[in-house]
Amino acid sequence: MLPTPNSEEAQRLLKYAEYACSIYVQAVQDQAEIDKQELATLIRQPEFYRKVEERAIRNYDRDVRADRWAKEALPKLNIV
Repeated sequence: MLPTPNSEEAQRLLKYAEYACSIYVQAVQDQAEIDKQELATLIRQPEFYRKVEERAIRNYDRDVRADRWAKEALPKLNIV
């Protein structure tokens, strides 16, 4: 069953989708800059997708570690 459009689950899925798009676009841009070729040329190369996938996974792992570190290192402030 699909979540209703305004439900908490739908909002969470939307956040994941936005994050995934952002990570993918950044990985493509970074890899294109590294390879110093036009994107139209790069997308025709099978290894380009593998490189982008690896870069996206590394960026995700970095974000997860950074978030976990921040939560553990910086306790929540209870300011009234």
